[in-house]
Amino acid sequence: MGRYLIGWNRQGLRWLVPAFAALAFAGPVCAEAPAWTPVDVSTGRLSSIDELQALVGKFPDSASVRLRLFNAYLDAGRRADAAQAAADLIERGYVFSPRAQEMLLGLDPTDMQLAVFGLQEVRGQPVEASQTQTSLPADAQLVEGVALDRRSGRLFASTIVSRGLFEIDREGHFRRVPLEKPGSLAGMALDDARRTLWVASGKYDQTPAADPGEPGIIGLNLETGQSARKVPPEGASLGDIALAPDGTLYASDPVSGAIYFAGPQLWQLWPLVEPGTFRSPQGVVPWEGGLIVSDYAYGLAFVDSAGRAHRIEAASPMLLDGIDGMWRHGNDIIAVQNGVRPARIVKLTMSRDGRRVTALRVLERAHPAWTEPVGGNIVGDDLIYVATGQWDRFGDGGVPSTDNPPAPTEIRILPLNGR
Repeated sequence: MGRYLIGWNRQGLRWLVPAFAALAFAGPVCAEAPAWTPVDVSTGRLSSIDELQALVGKFPDSASVRLRLFNAYLDAGRRADAAQAAADLIERGYVFSPRAQEMLLGLDPTDMQLAVFGLQEVRGQPVEASQTQTSLPADAQLVEGVALDRRSGRLFASTIVSRGLFEIDREGHFRRVPLEKPGSLAGMALDDARRTLWVASGKYDQTPAADPGEPGIIGLNLETGQSARKVPPEGASLGDIALAPDGTLYASDPVSGAIYFAGPQLWQLWPLVEPGTFRSPQGVVPWEGGLIVSDYAYGLAFVDSAGRAHRIEAASPMLLDGIDGMWRHGNDIIAVQNGVRPARIVKLTMSRDGRRVTALRVLERAHPAWTEPVGGNIVGDDLIYVATGQWDRFGDGGVPSTDNPPAPTEIRILPLNGR
């Protein structure tokens, strides 16, 4: 889902969470996992070196936090500390811009730091592994996600500005799917067993103000074409969604920082995680004993069956923030990481309990066909995803840019086996 970092506070119906969540989750609570520190707009305003050093300790796998500390060292004239902060980022996979790389050499780095700086030449090179699946016309404005129904061969695309669901059938025919009062449509999850496509509906800066639609999760019956809606608490704006094996749906709210859920027979969404816990939650992945959540600025969290959030640790130096969409593939998580430099698609190998990332492998990186990779879905052993995100082509209210007008959207498919 798009990158929203807007503060919002609202009390949810928290007392209902444990009873409902216990039905969806099973498994032990990991008492040893570090607690997740709640983050909000004030966290983003921390600027002193002491504050940012403490924040790095709480979120050691966040490029966003480490960059803030790096810049604070530069502003204070602490060149040696800035050089070490840069080396820490690069060791974890970050690549500075060419101009910034030249600046780093002026910090008088040590020989060891120079060796680390040299890793950027290799890690900045493109990794190309996907192929073009199709292209959507520019009439589908600000495509955020795609899903493929293998039974019918229909490809579905959600749009933020057009506020619609579009499809391309086997014969290549493109059309808009009728839905009742759609808002800006974002994440999708396909329930093949129940022949239902679920689509998140929300409101964002780029949503046309004249008719923002209604929030919720819209369920489209793929056989009859009829639709129904799971309704969130008032004021919620849903982004990414995920489907558990039992039919429970989970949804992130990138505006408030809350996580919602609804069982398969329920049409009301309830808060699992209170607003204000996360800064901008994006992808969500059901896991044994809980739910894995990506916070765009701060990293990965594991939410247990009581709604408590724990920070997911990394077994080796890596970056776990900047993750937009993510999906489970076996015992791995496939993640579109467009909030780090360079943008990439990675495979995260998880510990059995989901509380630790044991390895990170780059599947694709800095592809020359990309503008910005955004949402998608796993189809068998492939990831189908939006390769040319266009968030920079639309302003408030969905007004198109005159200097950088909307263009067709390329959809690519990435094989996952053997990588």
